[in-house]
Amino acid sequence: MATRFRSLILGVLSVGVALLAVLALTNTVFAGDFTADGDITVSSVTMGDSTANLIIFSGATADSWTYNAGAFTVVNPGAFTIGSSNSSVVSIKATQSSNGYVTCANNTTPGTSAITLPTTVSTYTIVPQTVSCGGGGVTTTSPGGGGGGGGTIEGTSAIGSVTSSGKSALMTLNAQANFTTAVSSGGSENHTLKVTVIDSINSRVTVVIQSNPTTLTLNLGETKKVDLNGDGINDISVKFNGLTGGKADIIMANIVNAETAGAQGLKLGDLVKTATYPAVYYIDAQGKRHLFSNEVTFWTWNSGKWADQGVKVISQTVFDALPVSDNVTARAGVNLVKFQNSPQRVFAVTPGAVLREVVTSAGSDVAAKALYGADYVKKVILIQDSFESNYTKGAVLTASSKLPDGSLIQYQGSSDVYYISAGKKQKLSSGALTANKFKTTAIITAPTSITYTDGEAISAEVTTISRVIQ
Repeated sequence: MATRFRSLILGVLSVGVALLAVLALTNTVFAGDFTADGDITVSSVTMGDSTANLIIFSGATADSWTYNAGAFTVVNPGAFTIGSSNSSVVSIKATQSSNGYVTCANNTTPGTSAITLPTTVSTYTIVPQTVSCGGGGVTTTSPGGGGGGGGTIEGTSAIGSVTSSGKSALMTLNAQANFTTAVSSGGSENHTLKVTVIDSINSRVTVVIQSNPTTLTLNLGETKKVDLNGDGINDISVKFNGLTGGKADIIMANIVNAETAGAQGLKLGDLVKTATYPAVYYIDAQGKRHLFSNEVTFWTWNSGKWADQGVKVISQTVFDALPVSDNVTARAGVNLVKFQNSPQRVFAVTPGAVLREVVTSAGSDVAAKALYGADYVKKVILIQDSFESNYTKGAVLTASSKLPDGSLIQYQGSSDVYYISAGKKQKLSSGALTANKFKTTAIITAPTSITYTDGEAISAEVTTISRVIQ
């Protein structure tokens, strides 16, 4: 018989005394067949270095769900939807324990927007985030990386456009995905990918891509490139990312821009400009160019002199052929920023270009002094109004807040340096400081009263930290 719950706030459930006693000890709701008869508020779920309230919407079903010490998990969901009325929650992420798959939904309309969990049998960890989902409003990614999810395909299914962000799908034997994608000759074309062999013993698959048939045999984890239109430039990549329940996890991504840039001698991380214009751009892994919005933003990512930066001067023709993408934003944790249209208001920059207010519009700087010192103004850089839209606003920092994600900290009297991520401190080796291009001038001396849980130490480059654009 289904057990039904109406409202839960801070682990308190309006049911019998015996069940209340269990919850008081474990903050856990158990049910053979859980169904929410009304909206349920789950309070103080961990969100980086702060917390947020989440809502289990009425009608949600699952075997069970758990809330314990800030962690929120759901076991074997049915039609299970979760949202948040907190405006500080930019998105909600669910990670599947069995295979690491991640589903994410943006909290576009707080209190109404929702993430719907997959129905695959597994335990899901639910995390509110202060950054948006990559690649759009709702995305699903596999642990090996790869963009928007295409779901499970058992027959023939149209999966839409394959872009540089990638598209993944779990495909059964003889399943076919119909897709469109850009090609190097210009425009888009329609193609198909069909799984013709799934060799679970040797962890190998064979797929056929056509209109012009191309057969690929892929070992587990292997990626191959395909020239769809026969012009000598590869258009897509295909990766065999894993096997789940006898289904092949296939990831396709468009690589036209990256291949075209490569043909021009450009690669990920290159800095480029034209001979006639001073603006500098960063080249990403897809061969797209990203503008450094101004000089102060450039120097949050780079050190030394202009002559040391290796900026490549390219022809106008090559420049015009490079697709333009998002502007580069100030690196998290290096400087505080303010905008010309609001000269008193100051923000800390956190990963994902999320701004956390530390000086109010009225000029109150209590939080800034408490977190960054009396001379915090030396860290402030000014950015033009037109680039404010490159950022999003997160929760306001107060004098009692911890230093936010992206910060480099060092406790007084200690030589150890830590990077703050997901509310934890990760010790950095001297090699990691160099490999991740951290600036020693960004290190903040933190009072011992600000404490963090220890995270995994960092001893080498972490590209999600060091790269200007992922």
